[in-house]
Amino acid sequence: IEENIRSLVGIPLKVGDQKVGVLFVNYRNKHRFTQEELIDIKLFANQIAVAIHNAQLLERTRKQAETLEGLYTAGKAVTGMLDLNEILERIAKQTWHLVGRLASYTSIRLVENDVAKVVATYPPEELVQTRATISEIDLGTGVNGRFGVDGRAIRMGTPQLVDDVGIDNDYLASHPQTLSELAVPIKLGKRIIGVINVESSELRAFDENDEQTLISLASYAAIAINNAQLHERAKNQAKTLEGLYEAGKAITSTLAIDETLSRIAVQALNIVGAKPEEGCFSNIALCESNKLKFIAASPTEMLDALNRLEIDLESSPKKDIAGRAVLTALSQNAPDVKS
Repeated sequence: IEENIRSLVGIPLKVGDQKVGVLFVNYRNKHRFTQEELIDIKLFANQIAVAIHNAQLLERTRKQAETLEGLYTAGKAVTGMLDLNEILERIAKQTWHLVGRLASYTSIRLVENDVAKVVATYPPEELVQTRATISEIDLGTGVNGRFGVDGRAIRMGTPQLVDDVGIDNDYLASHPQTLSELAVPIKLGKRIIGVINVESSELRAFDENDEQTLISLASYAAIAINNAQLHERAKNQAKTLEGLYEAGKAITSTLAIDETLSRIAVQALNIVGAKPEEGCFSNIALCESNKLKFIAASPTEMLDALNRLEIDLESSPKKDIAGRAVLTALSQNAPDVKS
C-alpha cells in the first residue's frame, strides 16, 4: 500500500521440496493477469529458483572451503607454538576471522581452581575492558548468581548459542553493545580447560555452522594449550632443579652458621622466583628449647622486625603459621593469611 501497488502476483520459488523465496510482479495500476502471463511468470520463476539455489550452493561451498582453510591455518599455527600467551592471542584472533564480519569481539577464558579467568581477546585492546568488568567467573557461585554464557558453556560442557542475550538469564554484560553470543568449551579429554567466546552487536549473528567451526577450533586449541602448559611446567622444573643445585653450592661453600642461614634465605626466594622488589621476603626460624626464634631473613633488613618475634611453642596461645609447621611437622600453605 505504501508503494502504491494496485495489482500483483506472487510466485513461490522452489527447487523440489526446498523453498528458495518468492517472486513478485507488481503493477501500480489495476491489472488482470492473463493465463498466458501467469504461465510465463511461473516458468520464469522455476528458472530463477534453480539459478538462485545453485548460487546459494556455490556460496555455501565457497564459505565451507574458506572455513576449512582457516581451520587448517589456525590449527597448524597454534599447535606449532609453545608460548601460551601467543597461542591464546592467536586463538582469539582466528575465532574473530573464522566467524566473519558479524563478530565484534572474541575472548578466551581458562579454568584455574574452579575460576574462569579471561586471558586473551580480539581485538587485543578489549582485554583491558573485559578485565575491568568481568575478569573472573567463579564457577561455583557465579557473579551475583549469574555465570555468563561462557561460564555456562564451561559448567555444562556444551556450546551455548544465544540469539538474543537480552532474554538470557545467565548473561553477564562486559560490552553494552552485545546482542548475541556464542560460547564453545575447550575440552581436553573429559576435562573442560577453558572456553572460546564470540559476541556480536547484531541479533542472531551466529548459527550452527559457526558453532561447528568453533568446536573444531576448540579441539586444536585444547592440544596447543596443553602442550604449552606442559612445556612451561618442564621449564619451571628445570629452573627449579638448577636453582636447587646453585643453592646447594652456595650453602655448602661456607661453614659459618650465620652465613649459611643467610644464603639459605636468599636461595629460598630464588628457587620460587620471588622478587624482593615486589614485596616478597623469606625468613628462617630455629627452635631453641621450646621457643621459636627468627634468626635469618632475605632481604636482611626484614630481620630487624622479626628479631622482636619469639614464639613459645608451649605457652603461647597463638602459635602462628611457623609454630604450627614445627608442632605438626607438616608444610603450611596459606594463599591468604588474613582468611
